[in-house]
Amino acid sequence: MIETYNANIRDGWEIRVEDHAEQGKLKENKNRYNHEGNYDTCRVRGCNVRLAWNSVIGRCKEHREHQNDLVLFLKRDNEEINYRPVHLSAIDALLHWADDNSISLSPLFSALSRSIIGQVQDVSILANVIEIDNVEPQSMDALFSTRFEEVNQIAADMDLDLDSELELDGHQVSLEVVIKVVTGLIVCEEANRGDRWFARELLGDAQLSTAQGGIMPITHFAVKSFDWGMELSSKLFRR
Repeated sequence: MIETYNANIRDGWEIRVEDHAEQGKLKENKNRYNHEGNYDTCRVRGCNVRLAWNSVIGRCKEHREHQNDLVLFLKRDNEEINYRPVHLSAIDALLHWADDNSISLSPLFSALSRSIIGQVQDVSILANVIEIDNVEPQSMDALFSTRFEEVNQIAADMDLDLDSELELDGHQVSLEVVIKVVTGLIVCEEANRGDRWFARELLGDAQLSTAQGGIMPITHFAVKSFDWGMELSSKLFRR
């Protein structure tokens, strides 16, 4: 299991990230842990199932999917609020606020893409269930607290008023809370579905990545920000 992460944001709002290994919907693991063909048994710790001679993924059938799943919750104890926001509604809330205030959020999402995409290990490595030489799992504090500090600086550079209030899923919250929810969700997507860190760090070429990961929510922002000149169904943004 990956350690639980908690962060008090402001006004009693708290972000909590949990590993729902037992309850979550397991995600496809596209990483090739045996890319050099050096191993003949499953790379999951404690599993000694023999691999096919040409297996590059380095895992047996039972371990084809990630066995861990990071889930972000937004909480406010004094109002007994505890729910799972999704990146679609959180990004849409930011876009609505930005449109009302004639502000471009492109610098924010550009900075998030550089900070997160390809910089976050997959959940199997984070949970330390994969045997990989000379690789230490990143800490949850490094994954989230560091990036929350970064977005504070980005917001200051953009002269954003983090005290501004906007609506998220029926709740009145500050701009800071929503930005950090979006940041946390992108990190979770990159860990749950991404393979770019592995491709860049261990395969030596980020272009070998085949998974969207955290690119998916950033793509939603990019698509919704573009002036299409026509009405498009929201379903198009979820494919």
